[in-house]
Amino acid sequence: MSSLSFIPALLTPEFYQQFSPWMLALALGLLTLLFEDVALLIGVGFVHQSPELALPVGVGLYAGIVIGDLLLYGAGRWLQHWPRLARWLAQPRIAQRATLLRGNLWPLIILCRAIPASRLPTFVAAGLLRVPALRFALVIAVSVLLWVGMVLAGGVSLIRFVEMSLGISALWLLLPLGLIWLTSLIYHRLKAAT
Repeated sequence: MSSLSFIPALLTPEFYQQFSPWMLALALGLLTLLFEDVALLIGVGFVHQSPELALPVGVGLYAGIVIGDLLLYGAGRWLQHWPRLARWLAQPRIAQRATLLRGNLWPLIILCRAIPASRLPTFVAAGLLRVPALRFALVIAVSVLLWVGMVLAGGVSLIRFVEMSLGISALWLLLPLGLIWLTSLIYHRLKAAT
């Protein structure tokens, strides 16, 4: 018997029905700290299979993403105390960039939600450049609420549309591959345009 024989059971809704909805929410919240996009896709799959999980899944994803974003911001604040970075931050051109970042915080953070791998440097930079913590937390709280709601509602709607039009059930298992491909395509187009 193979050591990986349990994997097919992980792909069935019955496996997850044995867990409390709030336990799934906690697991998704913790997963967002490591793999936010994967946690979102798994959350879409859960809500698609069991619509009554929408609230716990949404809460778990929301809490995990907000905590992760605030930890990145906190890392930037902590890095300010390194002498070499402190000297670098004292340069006039860095002060200009800090002003630009503070003035465009809303659109920048909303844009970072949709572009993979942009949150880490942007949120650490926000901490380094001393964006006010309360303002940053407010923008994060609102943008994550919108993001999680849009991803869950849009993802479930997309899966249902594809299932109805193609007549294929459980297509949600292929959604991560499609989203990774689409994200990669968009990223490379944006990179080529700049």
